[in-house]
Amino acid sequence: MKKYFLIAAFFLISLSVFAQNFDSLISKTEKEQLLSQKNEILMLLFDGIEISNKHQLEEVKWKPNFYENKQPITSDDDFAYTQLDTVFFYQEGNTKKAVVIFATYMYEKNRAIDCHFCAPTISVATFEYDEKLKKWQVNKFDKFYGTHGFYGKIQTIVLKKIGKEKITLFFYAGFTHMGENYSCTTIYDLSKFEKLKTVKTHYDNLGSHPESEKEKWIKTSKEIIFDTTQINSNGYYDLIITTINKNSTKVEVFEYRNLEGYVLKE
Repeated sequence: MKKYFLIAAFFLISLSVFAQNFDSLISKTEKEQLLSQKNEILMLLFDGIEISNKHQLEEVKWKPNFYENKQPITSDDDFAYTQLDTVFFYQEGNTKKAVVIFATYMYEKNRAIDCHFCAPTISVATFEYDEKLKKWQVNKFDKFYGTHGFYGKIQTIVLKKIGKEKITLFFYAGFTHMGENYSCTTIYDLSKFEKLKTVKTHYDNLGSHPESEKEKWIKTSKEIIFDTTQINSNGYYDLIITTINKNSTKVEVFEYRNLEGYVLKE
């Protein structure tokens, strides 16, 4: 994923490409106001010790507590280092909002660890714009959304609408291991602030070498779309997943239910 740094005007231009359908009421000044608070936000949300340039980046240096130390977040100096990765601006009704994605990388000898299982830990925060106070306020914060990506890198994160006033983040990730290729898409609902569904969108073992004639080369892909022509009683679009195998295609329709999330439609 491309890294955006708040001091550059290019940051705002780039973000508008991703969020052009979601933030028409939010002014450039209001966006710049949130972005100018980057270091304050980092220090506040992560109980920061300082803003560090140890790795040639503006990161908040913080000390995980006993519980947090069980997460794969600390570097070789026993501190965690978190940077602001991406900001999206969007609207729910007439409320101006922003979602901020943070990445915590692990470092050894001041270099980010690069391996299959060293993807950065992702944190997610949402903000609302207070029209009376004319300032952005923290709404919700998920410090340990999880890891995301492969070989120590974040893959793609985009903002999408999956229903009436239902704005979500789509996290795309994948990796290759021993000749097998995997990818998945996780849908994260910003209204409910939780994962709605993770779909394994691709698997193949075309790079492997079967040990016997009984073993087969496999390739399975899934396409995800939302039916924007219908909104159910909860305000969500139906989810349509098309599974494509070598000799078959299967279409399944999922509907959103309050307690279960997206489930196969009867």
